[in-house]
Amino acid sequence: MAWLHWQIATNNPNQPSPIEWDDFAGKLLLVLPKRNVQKIELASFPAKGHRRLRWLLPNVDPEYCSQDEAVKVAKKLAFLMLNSQGSSIPQNLEEDFLVLGFRKEVTKCPLCKKEINITDFDRNGNTDLESLQIDHEIPLSQQLGSHNADNVFWIHRRCNYIKGEQTTKDALMSLVELIRNHLV
Repeated sequence: MAWLHWQIATNNPNQPSPIEWDDFAGKLLLVLPKRNVQKIELASFPAKGHRRLRWLLPNVDPEYCSQDEAVKVAKKLAFLMLNSQGSSIPQNLEEDFLVLGFRKEVTKCPLCKKEINITDFDRNGNTDLESLQIDHEIPLSQQLGSHNADNVFWIHRRCNYIKGEQTTKDALMSLVELIRNHLV
């Protein structure tokens, strides 16, 4: 199998997809539409903007991560997607997730706390503020090595705009301060 998303293949013509990802993506394609697996792939492997693979970037680049870590990120995002409302984790993937230490819980947006539904992944990312994007609890701009499985989640586009380059806690504190200023 090769890269599922054409932008990755086009911008990295001599870089095959990792074998571990090929095997895992094959399992995902049995339970998820190809567009959802492509969304996971596009969020996990290339750096935003220039769409080069993260492990080909200089290791001082905030978007850098190793190939192994990028595969773990992809597995975490797949886990969260399959844990969303209206979906379930198939038996053939449960062991993969247990090995990585992911625990089963309802997938929620970390800022608004709304449950994420599997159909939310089909929303138009260019126009729908309820569409989903990848985000990092510790923003990439604040700490090298932040693109890792412990630091990624799905977030609504609107919530990501609000959160910006802050941690979720800092974003919530900023919102509390704004509300207080309006109540005075």
